Amino acid sequence: MKTQRVATAWRKGRTAMLASKALALTALVSSLAVAGCGTADTSLFPGAAAPTIAGADPLAATAQQSKVAIAPVIGAPEAVAKDFQNQLTAALGRRQIAVAGADGAGARFTLRGYIVSAAEKTGTKVSYIWDVTDPAGARVNRITGEETAPAGASRDPWSAVTPQIIAAISEKTAGTLATWLPTQAAPAGSPAIAGG
Repeated sequence: MKTQRVATAWRKGRTAMLASKALALTALVSSLAVAGCGTADTSLFPGAAAPTIAGADPLAATAQQSKVAIAPVIGAPEAVAKDFQNQLTAALGRRQIAVAGADGAGARFTLRGYIVSAAEKTGTKVSYIWDVTDPAGARVNRITGEETAPAGASRDPWSAVTPQIIAAISEKTAGTLATWLPTQAAPAGSPAIAGG
């Protein structure tokens, strides 16, 4: 009988303790949610760098630190070349890869594109080569591929190179570059990845 009373008292005490912890956790979550609604810096250490999440891939941060310049595209008419530069810049941005300005200042790598469009029996083949060069101009990687577009009404094969074809090439190029960049060692003097 005494054992049964002790067990009952223990269960009641444990239930009360769990209820107390649940109430404290609810209060903590509520206060954090309310604190997150403001625009002021509510961190415990204002101005401190954001801490690194355990298990985060430090190589992925290398891609974000690698600013890339895009050289003028060779082989395509000026309007097509400009569209390639614009769409490739946007595709790289979506992958969080910084693109250097027209002067290329601060770029760790430069993309040098060569585009060829040729009419074939089944359509128009658009072939591309992107050489990735280092600041000294040495090639460190090459990205190649081709897309096939339906034949245009014109005999000019560039008329078949639509914004959709340019977007497809730009997305593939940016995806390949985003996969390759993390394999490169972080440049000397780059800021530390870990914070806090």
